Order: sequence, then structure tokens, then C-alpha cells
Amino acid sequence: GFVWAWVIANVVNVVNNADAYFIHFQKLNDDLNSLMESRQLTRSLQTRCRKHLHEAYKVHRQRHQQGTIRALSLGLQGEVALQSGADLACNCVWYLRDIHR
Repeated sequence: GFVWAWVIANVVNVVNNADAYFIHFQKLNDDLNSLMESRQLTRSLQTRCRKHLHEAYKVHRQRHQQGTIRALSLGLQGEVALQSGADLACNCVWYLRDIHR
């Protein structure tokens, strides 16, 4: 019994810590809920705040990841940018189309 509980607890811990930003996002949600409760915001405003937070998840996640990217060398930053689609964005600008050649 105790060994299985320990194994399950460790598996849950690994899964929960697999995505650092998701943990941050959950804390952000908790903080927002506390803020809205302490300020007694209307139900309508609470809904809009929660909706915004969830809709902006990907944008905030990318901003959060920028700190990690800045820790890399400039060369690796460039490779990450290219594999993340920066080359596709360059192709949309006429004077950057042939920049990689």
C-alpha cells in the first residue's frame, strides 16, 4: 500500500512539473481568483477576466519562453527562431525573401 502511494505520488509530481509555464498559469489563475474575490468584482467582470487569461495563454507562454531562449547563445537563438517559423515570416517581406541564401 505505502509503496504504491509513493510511486503514484512521484508519477503525479513528474507529470505536474513537466510544463513549467502551465504550473505558473495555474498559480496565475489562483491569484486572479483571490484578487477578484477580495475586490468583490461582479460575476460578469470575473468571467471576462478569466476568459482573457485563457485566451491569452499561448501569447503569455511564448513571452515566458523568451527568457529561456535568451539564455542560449546567439547562434542557437537563431536556429530556434528558424525552426519556430521565423523563416516563413521573412518570406512574407520582399526584401528578406532571399536572406538565408
